[in-house]
Amino acid sequence: MKFAAMLTAVAVPLCACSPKDADKPQITVYAAASLNEAISEIAADFSQAHDVDVALNFASSGSLAKQILATGQADIYLSANPR
Repeated sequence: MKFAAMLTAVAVPLCACSPKDADKPQITVYAAASLNEAISEIAADFSQAHDVDVALNFASSGSLAKQILATGQADIYLSANPR
């Protein structure tokens, strides 16, 4: 539950940062594959509660870090690697 609250605290201010279209903002979350089930559930709840599209990208932490460096498109990055 603490993690969900933290994600909400980070994600709500970002809603205005990444509009998918004029009507509904979008948040892009890059998360470690091991977090798939938990993040998918949190994202669905958050999307419904705040009328926000949540785009999820799951892969290994290293692959995600490389994608972020290449594209700069992640609003939130959740790594399984503490370094």
